[in-house]
Amino acid sequence: MNDIRFKIFDYKKDSLSEQRELFKDAFPERTGSVAAEDDHYFWKFHAFPNAPHSYEYAAYHDDRMIGYYAAIPYRYIINGKEMTCAMVCDVMTHSSMRGKGIFTIIGRYSTDALKNSGLHFTSGYPIRPEVIPGHLKVGWEKLFRMPLYIKVLKVNAILAKVKLSSVSFLINPLIKISSIYKLSCAASNVKCETYDANEIDKIVGYDDFFAKWSLNQRHYLIKSSEFLKWRLSAPEKNYKIICVRKDKNIIVLSIIAFTDVKGVPSIGILDLMVLDGYYSFIKHLFKTLEELAVENNAEVIIGMFCKQWANKYKLLKYAMIKSNIFFTLILKQLDQEIDFTCLKDEKNWNLTWLDSDNL
Repeated sequence: MNDIRFKIFDYKKDSLSEQRELFKDAFPERTGSVAAEDDHYFWKFHAFPNAPHSYEYAAYHDDRMIGYYAAIPYRYIINGKEMTCAMVCDVMTHSSMRGKGIFTIIGRYSTDALKNSGLHFTSGYPIRPEVIPGHLKVGWEKLFRMPLYIKVLKVNAILAKVKLSSVSFLINPLIKISSIYKLSCAASNVKCETYDANEIDKIVGYDDFFAKWSLNQRHYLIKSSEFLKWRLSAPEKNYKIICVRKDKNIIVLSIIAFTDVKGVPSIGILDLMVLDGYYSFIKHLFKTLEELAVENNAEVIIGMFCKQWANKYKLLKYAMIKSNIFFTLILKQLDQEIDFTCLKDEKNWNLTWLDSDNL
């Protein structure tokens, strides 16, 4: 279509209300949620600790916004070098214009613009397979899939969906057998601490812990306190940070979110970092997660992990079962000077939901 106009989107000059309406059209399942509100837009695209905060592009037809493409500049260490990744999110095409190649041409325009802005590569984590072909047409590469791991704590809400909640009292006691690992959690020199999202500065030793953790990572997101303060300040979200300490030193750190997954109250593991040699201490984290689940009536614990890390963490030991739901990592090389081959290797990554805009 030759009559489509592209531009950098500027909410101060352009119509934010039109962008919000496009969001509701593209993601009707989120209509009425906080993600569709202005506050969420301003947090996501205009509060990130970077200059610029984000990159936004729009497509117009007859002066009507029909497409939108955005990215947030996440900073990574890749093989010892700092690089900026355009974490692409909120890609939208108006329902009346689908099937006309809009998704592809706005993707080409936007990623070319990101390249010209000096970013090194793009990342995306689509869960809907139907959007992947449009990315591939403009140079993205489909790398590997990351399963969703699920631990069921009780089945009240799950069975209520099929009108069988009356039998939950028979199943719930059987599920508790999967928590037998807690019998080995007694240790006088191990302590678990839980912090609210706004208490990051109270976590003594976080910078030292992150420095130690990163020594054994090839590619990793720079999870500075500044980044975490932004990431965990999403409107109307409820995040917690859990630290497992041994002899007062942090050895395990996890970020969680209380969320609702299709009507099932859940705890989502947003991130999990464990010092090398201390993987067995994850049991103390899961014990704390189960206690928080009781306090908050959560019935499921979920998390997205690369398969090799799920194996290292021995998630199956804690009844975290690999589901048939997968997120897919897709990347596009923008800077031709970087070693893109190493970015394709799943073994070089330790990705979690924190790397995306999910949860």
